[in-house]
Amino acid sequence: MGEFQIFIAALLVSVAVLNAVANWLKVPYPIVLVIGGLALGLIPGIPEIELDPDLILTQELCDVCAVSYGQVADAVRVADTGPRLVSLEPTTLAEVLGTLTTVGSLTGRSERAATALADAERRLAAAAGAVAGRPRPRVVVLEWLDPVWPVGHWVPDQVAAAGGTEVLGVAGAHTDPVDWSAVVGAAPEVLVLAPCGFPPERTLAELPALTARPDWSSLPAVRSGRVWVVDGPAYFNRPGPRVVRGVEVLAHVLHGVGTISSAEAVSVIPPL
Repeated sequence: MGEFQIFIAALLVSVAVLNAVANWLKVPYPIVLVIGGLALGLIPGIPEIELDPDLILTQELCDVCAVSYGQVADAVRVADTGPRLVSLEPTTLAEVLGTLTTVGSLTGRSERAATALADAERRLAAAAGAVAGRPRPRVVVLEWLDPVWPVGHWVPDQVAAAGGTEVLGVAGAHTDPVDWSAVVGAAPEVLVLAPCGFPPERTLAELPALTARPDWSSLPAVRSGRVWVVDGPAYFNRPGPRVVRGVEVLAHVLHGVGTISSAEAVSVIPPL
């Protein structure tokens, strides 16, 4: 195995270690990854890897979910490589799907992008057809547990596409933390926990942050056993093609249609 292959293997091990550190420190994994990457760059003798990209895609929606636009822009200025820097800023489900067309055009892959978009639209139409005519439950999706933070941007659209009504989050908009009383007042029939950057097992470990709150047991979702933990980073927190799978997961959570795995969503509270 050559020096480069050994270096790549060491990087993969480092990523696994940083993930464990993030879980231990109880902070979002991307933050630890950025810090670890900066520290790695200070180690003498690290092989230089020249990427020399023509195009860099980044985002400005959230500095926690991914490396911020400012950090990427600063790195490009330091490197002085002159690649094109494009920030993707979708705020609705339709805009998320629209980025497929944008990226396809930027990379000269418009035909492949059109195929991917058509597949996404087909799957969304199938989900809508599967839940058509069913009662639309009142839903609250939380992207952080302490403080309590309702979803915004494209997630309320995902809930609507899956046959529910998000009663606390605002579609297409950035949201702010709310008092727990707002959740109690919203009286959700289904409560979905999708903390930003947390895999399901981490969310399950943090569940006492909610269950110890006043009036937890009075929530309709809790009383009927309809509290779910989902894989937020994979299907809800980030604006990529997998938001379509997020709609399919929610369609199962809300209406029992389709199939999902326990790694995608798990019901965590038995009926009272």
